[in-house]
Amino acid sequence: MVKEEKFGSETLDDVVNEAAAIYESAFDNFKITGEAEPYTIDEKDARKLTFTCTISGMNMKFLYVYLFAADKTFVITFGDLDTSFDALLADYDTILDNITFTAQ
Repeated sequence: MVKEEKFGSETLDDVVNEAAAIYESAFDNFKITGEAEPYTIDEKDARKLTFTCTISGMNMKFLYVYLFAADKTFVITFGDLDTSFDALLADYDTILDNITFTAQ
């Protein structure tokens, strides 16, 4: 899913920190996996954040990719059960590698 987010931060690193603070209070057992990674999507700087949490008793794993486009902040999200998430990483990478933005 790609959606606009209303974060108030002006840098991608600050957006990730702002998001992590929100998720920590929203999700049970929230834990960031590694650190936010620099990434590029359609020649736009981005940050990839991978984290685990528990939702409705299910152990989940998510990949959120934050970027700025058209003076807005967007997040691209992927998620699955933590036991099957890693098997889908190649699919997530293919999707990310093929995203393009068009001006409207």
